[in-house]
Amino acid sequence: MKGAFPLGDLPAGDTPLVEATGDPTLAHLTDPYASKIYLVEASPANSAGTETDIYLSSDKYATGASDTPAHQLYKARLISPYNVENSILNQGRPGGRSFPAFGEVTIANPDGELDDYLQWTWADRDFKIKAGTENLSYSQFPTVFDGFAFDTIANEGTIGLHLEGKHGKLARPSLQEN
Repeated sequence: MKGAFPLGDLPAGDTPLVEATGDPTLAHLTDPYASKIYLVEASPANSAGTETDIYLSSDKYATGASDTPAHQLYKARLISPYNVENSILNQGRPGGRSFPAFGEVTIANPDGELDDYLQWTWADRDFKIKAGTENLSYSQFPTVFDGFAFDTIANEGTIGLHLEGKHGKLARPSLQEN
């Protein structure tokens, strides 16, 4: 399937999580009636240059006492928790090289509380997205995206973070001094 889709909008058979794993945990994620929760864990550098862990979610969520991190509250700020595209098509036909995954996360910021995110350094900083349901423990939330954020965009009341998969970083030309 070609195109950009929020993960929750893909038909169950098209999600990479369902590929013949037989894992009962994934049944929750493919159930069209289950309310999905998306968690973002990122480590941008703040304006002082200090790595800062941020935790965002699509719905209110906190880890339990036995989870790592323990008792971590995730801010319910994700509007579009995960929109990604990856293509193996070349001019609409299979063949050639594949193109790296890229996508976007949209964060609600109507009160301006997260405006500092626009000044922070996101480039090449770890960025993970996990997906689950309220019936799953944190340890059962599989990682559905593991890559980097590379750009921020401010819109009225929202912040957009552009994402790329880790293999996308390998596809970029390197800058070397001679």
